[in-house]
Amino acid sequence: MRLLNSFLFSSLLIGQTYNLPFDWSGQFGISTVGGRLFWNSDWTSGPLLFDGTYTHYPVRYGNAISALFQPAGTHLIPLTIYQLPDTTSTTTILDYERGDYNYDRLAIDADFKTPGRSVGLHGFKRSYAGREGQFFHPKGNTSPLQQTFKVDYRSENKGWLIDASTARLVTELGLPDSGAVNGLLEDEILTAGIITRSPGEKLQWTSHFALFQQWRRIDASWYGDRKKQFISRRMWKQELDGFNIEGFSTSLGMDLNTQSISKTDTVQREIDWAVTYARVKWKRINASFGGSYFSSDETYRNISVEYSNSWKFLSINTEFSEQYRPTHIHIWEANHNDLIERFIRGVLSINAEFKNVKTGINYYNGVSKINSVERGYYSTVELFNQLVLYKQLSFKGSYSLQKGNFYLSDKIGKKIQFQLAYKKEHFFNRFDLSANLYGEGLLNRKESNLLSPLDGVSLENAGTSLNLSDIWLLNFDVSATISTMTITWSVRNILQAIEPFALKMFPDKQEGDFLIQHNSTFPPMGRLVSFGIHWTFKD
Repeated sequence: MRLLNSFLFSSLLIGQTYNLPFDWSGQFGISTVGGRLFWNSDWTSGPLLFDGTYTHYPVRYGNAISALFQPAGTHLIPLTIYQLPDTTSTTTILDYERGDYNYDRLAIDADFKTPGRSVGLHGFKRSYAGREGQFFHPKGNTSPLQQTFKVDYRSENKGWLIDASTARLVTELGLPDSGAVNGLLEDEILTAGIITRSPGEKLQWTSHFALFQQWRRIDASWYGDRKKQFISRRMWKQELDGFNIEGFSTSLGMDLNTQSISKTDTVQREIDWAVTYARVKWKRINASFGGSYFSSDETYRNISVEYSNSWKFLSINTEFSEQYRPTHIHIWEANHNDLIERFIRGVLSINAEFKNVKTGINYYNGVSKINSVERGYYSTVELFNQLVLYKQLSFKGSYSLQKGNFYLSDKIGKKIQFQLAYKKEHFFNRFDLSANLYGEGLLNRKESNLLSPLDGVSLENAGTSLNLSDIWLLNFDVSATISTMTITWSVRNILQAIEPFALKMFPDKQEGDFLIQHNSTFPPMGRLVSFGIHWTFKD
């Protein structure tokens, strides 16, 4: 519970990821990553690879997956920063939450550690009916909406490092439909990956090999393709590091990819591509230059340049990149000539820290082009602050402005987020107390973004872009920790939970005005009141 709230509502405060849920359980939603609407972008969770065609909302798969979320990049190998123990230990974590509308979430994590070796077993399940019963299984099945099973293995011996994972992710749930019964979504993912790194005496070799398989079927009156859809994906990255010449540190790398998608009997696509690059580090500059080679006989350049510096209380980071990737299958289906997408991205981040105050600004800018025609753009500015108000009382806040079209923007012109946190150890000399009041304002919203929650593609509204009403959301949670057990009570959307009183406080509002709807596919969200327990067992 605490991990989910932290991921959903604190992520924007550090200028990285903002998640916009379509239901309170975390099953559906969209993400904005680095100022850009996140879709058709591969990502990793440790050694695991996720093809970005239909997996655009990592929160769906549980904390064991989403906690290690990282957008994939040509020269990025997701090595986990983890110190293997020199003793033997066993740790088991039970995280359970239950709330309104049959909401039920359970995560069990077990880590077994011996000197130089670690094994992790992770299980996750989520059940939720939805405010209008939209997720009830049409056949009456009582299986969870989402299940995740994951195994991790990590070892280090004589300087050789192995980091491996495998996971099975199963989705089975009802969908809102116009008939007497709900529609149906069935989705299953098998993914596995292994990272190997050699000792770093002189030259150091790092390899990342990953496999991804997905099949799914959607049966709803409003969805046209009801047959099974398949995705098969392979990736192999290799990098050789240690070429040091006159202060320059150089690496050579190669990234091999294969993607096969079968959407219908007549819509199928197979594409291979490779990226070779040389990465050069000099002082505070990190640059990568190379080329992308596609099986369609197209060749493009890849560029990535990063500069970072820090002083006593100030740090700065700036990035520029130009990369190429296959287009989403729906875009290619409409026009087979639209096969390769060019993506240009720029980032500027400035952070400052003074005693109990942290503040900063992030600027993101990007353009997407297909066949030299601009398809999307975005420009985002984020301001954030974090300060200690008084002893156990702290405040976090952020304010962001975004401009862009439907393709790369969530069309929320302004976002305001805040969190007021109180922490007190040895409260009444009995337990540790934590309370959080947090919320957000979504202003200047436009209806031109219709990112499909199932197909993960951003589609432009054929009608006129309409101004939508502003949304203000207020949430609260309180938790008590006794030894290794934490008990939490939380309320999502306080104003809707206390609607009779809220209507008196805001006379201009009417019944139903405190319901929140971020996507027309799903009914408006009301409240979610839940109770949770987080328990850690150590040998």
